[in-house]
Amino acid sequence: MVLQGCEPRAVFGFFEDICGIPHGSGNEKALTDYLLGFAKKRGLWAARDGALNVIIKKPAAQGYETARPVILQAHLDMVCAKADGVDFDFERDALQIYVEDDMIKAKGTTLGADNGVGAALILALLDASEVSHPPLEAVFTTREEVGLIGAMGMDATPLEGRRMINLDSGGEGVIVVSCAGGLRTAVRLPVRSVAAPAGYKGYYLSITDLKGGHSGGAINKERGNACVLLGRALYKLRNETDLYISEITGGDKDNAIPREARALLLTDKNPEQAVAAISDTISSEYRVTEPDIRICLTAASAPTKAFDKASGERIISALLTLPNGVRNMTGEDLKFVETSNNLATVRAVQNDTGEANGNNISCDIGVAGGNNISCDIGVAVITLSLRSSVSSRKHALLDQIEVLAALLGGSAESSADYPPWEYRPDSALRDAAAGLYEELNGQPPKFLSIHGGLECGVLGSKIPGLDMISIGPEIHDGHTPKERASIPSAARMWEYLTTLLGRLK
Repeated sequence: MVLQGCEPRAVFGFFEDICGIPHGSGNEKALTDYLLGFAKKRGLWAARDGALNVIIKKPAAQGYETARPVILQAHLDMVCAKADGVDFDFERDALQIYVEDDMIKAKGTTLGADNGVGAALILALLDASEVSHPPLEAVFTTREEVGLIGAMGMDATPLEGRRMINLDSGGEGVIVVSCAGGLRTAVRLPVRSVAAPAGYKGYYLSITDLKGGHSGGAINKERGNACVLLGRALYKLRNETDLYISEITGGDKDNAIPREARALLLTDKNPEQAVAAISDTISSEYRVTEPDIRICLTAASAPTKAFDKASGERIISALLTLPNGVRNMTGEDLKFVETSNNLATVRAVQNDTGEANGNNISCDIGVAGGNNISCDIGVAVITLSLRSSVSSRKHALLDQIEVLAALLGGSAESSADYPPWEYRPDSALRDAAAGLYEELNGQPPKFLSIHGGLECGVLGSKIPGLDMISIGPEIHDGHTPKERASIPSAARMWEYLTTLLGRLK
């Protein structure tokens, strides 16, 4: 075992087991089978619901029989992202983990420490015989990374606990006490294919090597968005050349800031000089936050089909005008993000028939400045992830997106609308956790309201009166192939958790 020498051995043993089972969002069945087998082997009550969420119950330790139950919660799915050129199948392959210094990493892919380390800590607690604790109700949810879908579909009736420790936050010395709600939106734009003009040359324009990051935790770090920057570059190019777009792709996950984007172009002249000027401008603007950004133009075989001019304008206009980044700040000193949007992905690709890849539909479409035309059209799709701790502002942002989509001749479809977790002024669990941290470390913890979406809001809406905190060990660069988990931090979190449960008698 790769992590055999890491302490506490129980925690890292379970984490290595988790890494050996593919568990991307929507592919958690095998991991839930593992959990049910774990419970059966130990004689613990367990159940799996229709959304594949798993609940495992463990009786109280001796002397804690009359204590109120504590819910421990983590999600099972991971964000699946890999570095360029890495051959890896997230549906079938085990993560290739290794230890470097005091960090656990995965070769060329995300590690899944978000939230695999949290799940491993819970499994170690369920397995431990020497830890003092109240009755434990372990909740393992699915499809968290794609909109908290498992939690929203969860049957919470088996749960008796009214205090919960969520283990999906990262950062020692931090106790999360509230979080934003969110929703996902897909903007669908009609696009029409035409024969490529004769004599035009093909080029790939790519934007790569951005930092990316979690669209909740990193949205205020002024990092570049590859899709937005590609739209900006295309707008400049179309002012200097006769430009057709044959395909455009960018971004990977709804909840990750896009690190890469690329377009296949047809132009009537060599755009190399124009692209160099664009690259110099953008690189200068992002010299601090994105020092490694690359904007490259490479020759390509000229495609036989391209989107017509109206379709290309529609795509470029959407990338330029759809909101992206921080919209509102909150807190007494306005240092917390309240409302934001992440323009996460764009897809518009020709298929073998020459139509745009997507659901081809037959309809009348309105083209600005022209008559309605009847034709078979494809669909370009731009996905967005909206977050806010104020529901009214989240839906005001959605209104703006819907209006812009309609003005561009398209539509906006929303899903995975989940509630915020609002701050609770009176929290006995928060007080106990804060008091223990100060006792162990000689200073009080930091209370944090985060912009990322946690399942606490969803579960709190299902369980009236639920008293919650969210904590976790240090995890760096989550949702990217540079993700890594701190071994010493996880060990300290184990000590903190076991001591805290002993105090909740």
